[in-house]
Amino acid sequence: MRKKRDKALITSKLITLAEQRPITNKAALQHLESLKLLDGTLKADEAFLARLLAEMRKDGRIRDARDQKSAEKDFLKAAILAFCEEMHPVGVRQIAYAMHAQGFIEKKESAFAYCGKVTGQMREDGELPWEYIRDNSREYEPTWTSPPESTAAEIIATGTQRVDNIPHLVRHWIRNAFPSEFEILPDALDREKWHKQRNYVEVWIEKKGLLGVIEPITKAWEVSLVAAAGQCSKTILYEAAQHFDRISRSGRQPVVLYFGDYDPAGRAIWRSLEERVTRYCEETTPDFFYKGVTQEQIESYSLPTRPLDDSKKGTSGMKDFDDDRAVDLDAMPAEALRRLVDDSIMQLYSQDVADANTAEKNAEIQQIQDAYEDIRSDNLELIEQLNQISNEVFDRLLQK
Repeated sequence: MRKKRDKALITSKLITLAEQRPITNKAALQHLESLKLLDGTLKADEAFLARLLAEMRKDGRIRDARDQKSAEKDFLKAAILAFCEEMHPVGVRQIAYAMHAQGFIEKKESAFAYCGKVTGQMREDGELPWEYIRDNSREYEPTWTSPPESTAAEIIATGTQRVDNIPHLVRHWIRNAFPSEFEILPDALDREKWHKQRNYVEVWIEKKGLLGVIEPITKAWEVSLVAAAGQCSKTILYEAAQHFDRISRSGRQPVVLYFGDYDPAGRAIWRSLEERVTRYCEETTPDFFYKGVTQEQIESYSLPTRPLDDSKKGTSGMKDFDDDRAVDLDAMPAEALRRLVDDSIMQLYSQDVADANTAEKNAEIQQIQDAYEDIRSDNLELIEQLNQISNEVFDRLLQK
């Protein structure tokens, strides 16, 4: 004869179980069967439990598994924020270990990965400041830094343009005695190569090992070179986006020239970089151009191919990749790769603007030289006296 169900006892056991972990119908049935309170093979017991659980969830005695997981996630997020506020900057892995020590996650890779995913989403949702996290990967650092803008006074003070024979004391006196003649000019005399150019260009490559191959070209063009090895961290891409926003405020358009492997993974990396950097930008939309490796380049340079790895055929890059061959960026001859980078940058550079910059620079240099000669000719006697004093001071310093 079938044993009568003890609804009160079953209800009590379900409440205790729900307090320990998220509860599903299947988990509840297995638990009650282990306690010999229900028989999992009987449809009647399964139906009874389903009705009881629905009733308990409706009146709030237990929470649905999804609600329970959501609550646990909220607790985890609060703990992550509290830890980061106290200890920043920290790494994602350090956060996972701290959450394990506090009992929020288990010590296993899947739990650590989940913690990293929650942390990343908090950053993207604005719940966790970006600067609180420091990824293990290299931070975004443009390799080219524009030279500091020079002023007319600095040109005199540093002894350039035919005045390098004037002792420091005399140069200092001229700069301070005649400030109006040497006030800051509208434009920098020591202009960067891309001064007044419409585009701001960076070259990103998938392979860090090729930095040295391409760097001579990017250095000559005064263009930043960034190794976007694999799927870049959120920190690197967020910092790149902030940099592009700053560039756009000067009226220039950020442009990224990307070079990567010819395979679905390489194509997916490029798409991901473009999507995420664009999403993180607040004031501009950078232009991303995929420059290699392409089908045309494979044929033109007779690049060695390899069969496409079956494991990569299911990646997101397959949606716009219709070839069964793969080619590494490293397979392209160094000279051909440098020429490709050089041509790609040249297409974004206006020589007319560069010529106009040179003409303005020469005119301003002549203006400074004329101003200096006027001051020099009007104060020759005083300059000679100062020159003599500075030499005497210098000689005394050498004797000490």
